[in-house]
Amino acid sequence: MNREQTLRRSENQQPQKECLQEDCHFLFMLVCERQVFSCWFLFTKLENWIDTINQSRIYKIVSPYKENLLKDYETYFREHRLRFKRLKQSKVGNHLTGSWIVQGSEKNHRKFVGQIMHDENVKEFEF
Repeated sequence: MNREQTLRRSENQQPQKECLQEDCHFLFMLVCERQVFSCWFLFTKLENWIDTINQSRIYKIVSPYKENLLKDYETYFREHRLRFKRLKQSKVGNHLTGSWIVQGSEKNHRKFVGQIMHDENVKEFEF
């Protein structure tokens, strides 16, 4: 082979090489895009699942004054496997008001709310 033939061959092979590189870049881009969308989809599902497992709510309960009333409500929280922290308590007239920040599963919150809604001593309940 002479030098001209070798140059022509290398010129002809060069565009094929570039074409292969472009195809590889495009394929790599598609794979990365698919990975990003898969992660996004999975994290959205994970976030929804975490929201059902752990919710944080603020409850305010107003009832006629009775000794250890707020401790009774805190016992209800424990019975429904809810974690709580008392925010404040106050007594106005003959009514006692307690506020808590409560964490737990959505199911346990629903059970607690159902119990409090049927409690005849509760005058006001904010949730």
